[in-house]
Amino acid sequence: MLHENNITERVRPALNNTLQELQLDYLDLYFIHWPFRLKDGVSTPPKEGEVLEFDMEGVWREMEKLVKENLV
Repeated sequence: MLHENNITERVRPALNNTLQELQLDYLDLYFIHWPFRLKDGVSTPPKEGEVLEFDMEGVWREMEKLVKENLV
């Protein structure tokens, strides 16, 4: 189960979803589009208090694992 407070748990499922939708085995390039995150269910633009902390280093480490596994 994914926990809202642990964004790093969402990296691999997000990539897997993208790979499935594109019907690919790997991506040449994978970006972090927003260097922040929103509470679940929030629409944009966010209101005050709806932006959560973002663990950029943790997300980057998870993305490096995907490179080592030849998924990116």
